Amino acid sequence: MAETLACVLLTALVVVSSIRTSQGACATAGPDRTPLCCVGKDNTCVTEGYPQYSRTFSSCYCDSTCELTGDCCTDYERACPKVDCDVSPWSSWTGCSQQCGLGYSERRRYVLSDPQNSGAECPKLREVRGCKGYRGCDTDSVAGNSVAMILPYKYSHSRVGPLWEHPLARPPRYQSYCVYFKFKRFHPTCGARGGENWTTSLKKGSKACVECNRPAHGSTGVCRGEGIQKQKTRWMSIDIQGCKGVWQRYDVVKDCECGEDEENRFIFV
Repeated sequence: MAETLACVLLTALVVVSSIRTSQGACATAGPDRTPLCCVGKDNTCVTEGYPQYSRTFSSCYCDSTCELTGDCCTDYERACPKVDCDVSPWSSWTGCSQQCGLGYSERRRYVLSDPQNSGAECPKLREVRGCKGYRGCDTDSVAGNSVAMILPYKYSHSRVGPLWEHPLARPPRYQSYCVYFKFKRFHPTCGARGGENWTTSLKKGSKACVECNRPAHGSTGVCRGEGIQKQKTRWMSIDIQGCKGVWQRYDVVKDCECGEDEENRFIFV
């Protein structure tokens, strides 16, 4: 008799458990017993059954915010699994928006599938970065705006001699020319090296002759960093590390070499 009673009680518990997990289940509460899964807070996304964490048969919900309010149906997580947003890989970066000057380039990615049932939202789909276009610039302007790399004139001797005067050496395509500047500003590093060097006598307003010759003028005949008339551009020393500053071009002389009478003499590198 006791064994029979225990069997009946076990069967009853199984039936009750089955009722709790099936009645009002999100998996069959939709039209034609399809899953009922709603986006956001939706008070109409409701059925009758056992809410999670409750032993009372009552209304329970199948919307994506029911987890926050604690009134989901017992099978919500199984019937409405979370699906994160899925996006494509990043595209390549576009070209610069400006053909000459400061602009931007961008890259994009696209949504392959939207998030469902409180899945992770889509990440940002567009990234932008700064760029500088040169393709549409005047060649002389690009060269002039570049940072001038300079050395004292004493190093110009390395550009003459047997290597350049050999009978098989190509004659220069372009003649040397001189660019004249006034120094406007110096980095503190220029005066912090100690000892005597060419920066010792420099001061604001000092003048300089910078010679452009082979091989610095390359295949274009223009030295990079030669400046733009009456505009401030930058220079950097090659032999004194960290020494740099700003100067302003005030003259250009063709077929010229910087003479010994110049206040300061340099060569473009």
